[in-house]
Amino acid sequence: MIVYFCVIIFVLHFQNHQDFDVALSKYKIAAQFLPESISLWNNIGMCFFEKKKYVAVSPLSVYSLVVI
Repeated sequence: MIVYFCVIIFVLHFQNHQDFDVALSKYKIAAQFLPESISLWNNIGMCFFEKKKYVAVSPLSVYSLVVI
């Protein structure tokens, strides 16, 4: 499980450098192993928000609230 958290930290590099498509593809892989990670879903939502895909952000925020 620690390995997948390291992957999330690694992917933050792409997200911080505005490469949201690469970050989303890596987050998709991580989501298969950490489906209940709130920080993962938050980062996915922020990628969609930065890409101005506001419709995709809304269901993610609802999902992260349900997981809590």
